[in-house]
Amino acid sequence: MEVEAEESAQAPPPYSPIISSCAPKLRKNCGDEVRDNVLGLEGSVPTYECCRQLVRWGKTCHDAFAQLLVSLEPASENSSILGNSKTNWEGCVDVVAQPPVSF
Repeated sequence: MEVEAEESAQAPPPYSPIISSCAPKLRKNCGDEVRDNVLGLEGSVPTYECCRQLVRWGKTCHDAFAQLLVSLEPASENSSILGNSKTNWEGCVDVVAQPPVSF
């Protein structure tokens, strides 16, 4: 019995209904780019195409994704993740508002 309790205590939280409905709307590679950026991994910047997908995904989905990451990371990282999430969203909105320059 004790082993079962220990295993369930370490299980990740279930996905929220919002995450379940949002997930299919963002390609995996873009989800990875956004995740890495929100987690503050060095050199991780979403591409223009991923920013377009993220903005179409919507702020509600982006915020739910950030909350999921917060729930999976140590509490000491929460404010950093939430700050990075806000910066990521605002940066992508700005990038998408200015179409890329053609050469």
